[in-house]
Amino acid sequence: MVEHKQSSIKEIADLLEMRKQNNHRTVLLLGSRAGYLFRSEHFLETLQKFSHPSFSNLSLLEQFSECYSILTKTPFSETEIHAILRTSLQDLGMIQEDTYLAHLIRNNHFDEIITTNLDDGLEQSLVRAGMKEHRDFEIFTATPTREFFHEKSLSCRIIKGFGEFSLRVYTVKGRRLHLEKNPPLHNGSSGHRARPNMGRRYFTFASRESRCDVLCERRGCNE
Repeated sequence: MVEHKQSSIKEIADLLEMRKQNNHRTVLLLGSRAGYLFRSEHFLETLQKFSHPSFSNLSLLEQFSECYSILTKTPFSETEIHAILRTSLQDLGMIQEDTYLAHLIRNNHFDEIITTNLDDGLEQSLVRAGMKEHRDFEIFTATPTREFFHEKSLSCRIIKGFGEFSLRVYTVKGRRLHLEKNPPLHNGSSGHRARPNMGRRYFTFASRESRCDVLCERRGCNE
């Protein structure tokens, strides 16, 4: 089994710059902790009612995991799930790390971003950074019925692996089955380490607080 060590900020910054200068493709993977739902107090407050009495003793990450598990395993209807997500995602403003990440993308350090999140927070931060959809970046929303395409029409593409809340086309329950029905997405998001010869390098940001500020400072992209 191959072990993957966590790189330092300097190592990541230097590697990103080297890959950019050599025109190597770099993919950014954004997990749930980089999304708006993870920041939502309403999401936790709504679903903790269905949890165990010791919920308040859990860490924030454990609370979020517990609530998401409740959302997917409790027999909520699609309408109820949509209502919970709608109220949980509203009125959540950007944080400074969103801006830092947007500047890294604007400065061409990533040519593709795969996100598991349903919100449009990433797109909003890119627009705030001066980028425009259809001119500077494109969005591909993966659904079980939509054929996955490989060729990009722009230099930067955002792949929304589990759909998009604003379009009301998304997957909350049965995500593993969703990936199995979309092999290219599954290979791109979880099978990449078995294909090192494809010239791509994948970076995973567990959260947007993953010292994007330091990366931006080292790459001179804060302006």
